[in-house]
Amino acid sequence: MSFKTDVTQVLGVDAFRKGLGALRQTDVAHVSAQRPRDIAGSADVDASLAAALPNAARWDYVVGRTQGNVHQTYWIEVHPASASKNVDEVEKKLAWLVAWLRASPLAMYPRDVVWIVSGNSAFNARSPAIKALAAKGCRFVGGHLHL
Repeated sequence: MSFKTDVTQVLGVDAFRKGLGALRQTDVAHVSAQRPRDIAGSADVDASLAAALPNAARWDYVVGRTQGNVHQTYWIEVHPASASKNVDEVEKKLAWLVAWLRASPLAMYPRDVVWIVSGNSAFNARSPAIKALAAKGCRFVGGHLHL
């Protein structure tokens, strides 16, 4: 299993970036790595699939992380959280991601699916809507993710 090989197979040869290099400039400040050398790479899922799936509710990014012999993926959505419609939008994106991963070698990795708030948030981890989203497999992390 190689994260880089699997990303290029699924998303295309140009999708893989070293470190957090695939994150857009507006989003990269929302993610940090305690040990940057553990980051196996990243890919902008949304941009990579935009032409092939223009009407899909695509997820934003995947980041690979390796600690020892353990390989893990972080599926990151940077999205507003100012109203309940934003929760609905993230739920649609999550449903798309789950369905899309079924046929992907990237599904073989242990994964953490996270929603990072892109601005001010009307929610916290105890909000009923956020708890319902967590029950579906998406963790709300507020405005920053520490890897």
